[in-house]
This record gives sequence, structure tokens and C-alpha cells, in this order.
Amino acid sequence: MFLGSSLILSSLPRDEEEPKSGKASGFIKELTAGLRYIGSSKPLRTLSLTFSAVGLASGLTQPLQIFLVIANLGKDKQFLQWLVMASGAAMLVGGAVIIGIAKKVRPQLLLLIGLLVNAVCTVGMGASKQIWLTIIFLVISGLFYPCIQGGIQTLLVRNTEGAFIGRVSGAIMPIFMGMMVVGMFISGYLKDTFSLMGVFMASGVFVIIGALFLLPIVVKKRSKVELESLVK
Repeated sequence: MFLGSSLILSSLPRDEEEPKSGKASGFIKELTAGLRYIGSSKPLRTLSLTFSAVGLASGLTQPLQIFLVIANLGKDKQFLQWLVMASGAAMLVGGAVIIGIAKKVRPQLLLLIGLLVNAVCTVGMGASKQIWLTIIFLVISGLFYPCIQGGIQTLLVRNTEGAFIGRVSGAIMPIFMGMMVVGMFISGYLKDTFSLMGVFMASGVFVIIGALFLLPIVVKKRSKVELESLVK
């Protein structure tokens, strides 16, 4: 698989070489420049908030999947691999579909739909006691997960100048990972304090909050499109 990936990457065209200024920028300087650029862009600030909420939601549920299998489904820990396989296969199918429709659907709408479906499926998995129902939620969530990835990447590229894409990505991704670590850190405590279903419900709520952060962008883009159509 790794060899095949490297062969595919070798077929990509080379990047255009940019003139070097002769001054090497440090990591902190680059990170600060990326954060400053994000702060000056409303769409990127909104994406950062969405990333934070989704990262926290993801961190809450990741360590508890084994408890989902044992406590809710009454299976041993080995059964988790089958759930992971089902989710992975659904992601592959969903990714293939997204490649075909990505140009026809606005990325902010794609991301919004993916988040809402993910929220519903997360709560459903936490409440489900039936294997077949849990697998259905997993498959649906996996099918729509590429909507989230595709929407985020497209919005980043469209709202960032070429010279800042690397710095913006390098600043936003730690936000997601940092909030995920926070979620993983408190997930066990929340499970013992409340319940397994309560944690999955909280995760779904955080994903919905992340989706709500996107509403201003979706409404603004829709109003802009309608205005342009009226002018024409």
C-alpha cells in the first residue's frame, strides 16, 4: 500500500519553485504568521471554531469504542475490529462518491451535512444495544465522513492565499489535535461520572455546535448567490 501510494505521488506535477528571500523563517514565526492570518479572515476563524468543537467531540468517543462493544453490544474486545472494518469500507465508498459530486455541491454545505449526519450517528451508536443498528450507524457515518474532510480542505484552499496555505494548515491542525487530546483526557472521567451514552450524546452535541458555527458562512454564501442571480 505504501509503495502504491508513493508511485501515485510520483506522477503528480512538480510544484513551481518560488524565489527564495535568503532569510530562513523559524517555526514560531511561521506559526505566528499563520495564526495572524487566520485571525484576519472570518471564514478561517469560523473553521477554527468548528475544528475545535469537532476535535473535542472526536476525542470524547475514541477511547470509549471498546466500552461500546463490551457494555452496549455484549461482545468481547475482538469484535471491535469488525466495526472498524465496516466504518473503513464505508469511508472508501463515501470518498469515491464525494470525488464525483464535490464540484456540484458547495463545500460549506458539504461540511454542514457531514457534521449533522455524524452527530446523529454518534448519538445513535451510544444509544444502540443492537449489533445491526450499530453497524448501520457506523456505515452511514463512514459514508458521510468524507464530506467533512472534503469540505474542510476545500474551504481552506478557497479562503487562503497560496503563500499561506502551509502556515494556515499548520496552525489549524494543532487546534483540532489539541482539542481531541483534551476530549480523550476527560472521556474516562465523564463516563464514570455520567454514563457511556451520556458521553456519546455530549459528543454529538459538540459536533452540532461545530455545525452551527458554519451557519453564518452557509447563509452568507447563499445570499450572495441569490443576489448574483437577481442581478443577472
